Order: sequence, then structure tokens, then C-alpha cells
Amino acid sequence: MKLLAAALPEDHPGLKVANSRIDHYLDLIEQRLSQSKFLVGDELTAADIQMVFPLTTQRAFVPIDLNAYPNILRYLKEIGERPAYQKAFEKGETTLKPMLDANPKSIYNF
Repeated sequence: MKLLAAALPEDHPGLKVANSRIDHYLDLIEQRLSQSKFLVGDELTAADIQMVFPLTTQRAFVPIDLNAYPNILRYLKEIGERPAYQKAFEKGETTLKPMLDANPKSIYNF
């Protein structure tokens, strides 16, 4: 369940709609990354920088399993290996570790 913080039952219609939209957008990102190294082509752009947070650190708050998305995982691995990403992450995050794997641990105990 992706919207755990909302405390809605799993069969709640609003939760089903929200989760299906998240799945749809992840499918779109996965498809795009099957065609290029980054979102807009083979070079890193502002679009990639903007997308890193929802695909990484935000998943500490809203867990999303990315095992079904191999291209997204490849993309996160490539971004995570960039020295600039590592340096920026160290400056911005003093307690969290980079969340570049398929199913990072939530900061909550759900």
C-alpha cells in the first residue's frame, strides 16, 4: 500500500485510485527509461534532478517497491554513482542513507 500515512483501509476507493495513478506514472517512467539512459535522452538534465527525490528519499515516507521496474532501478543506480549526487546527498542528508534500491526501509514502523 502506497498511502499508508493516510490510514485508509486497503479497499477504500480513494486509495485504490491514488495507488493506480502512482502505478501508471511509474509505468510511464519505466517505459521512457527503456528508450534512453535518462528521462530526456542520454545526458542528465533538470528533469532527472527533479525526479530523484520522489524515486528515492520520498520512499522513506511513502514506501514504494520498485522491483517491477528494472529500468528505474538502473537509472537510480547510475545517478547514485555520480560524484555530484553523492556530494549533494551528503550535504543535504545527515541521517538517511541514499535510497537507490528496490525496496528501501521506511522511517516509520508500518
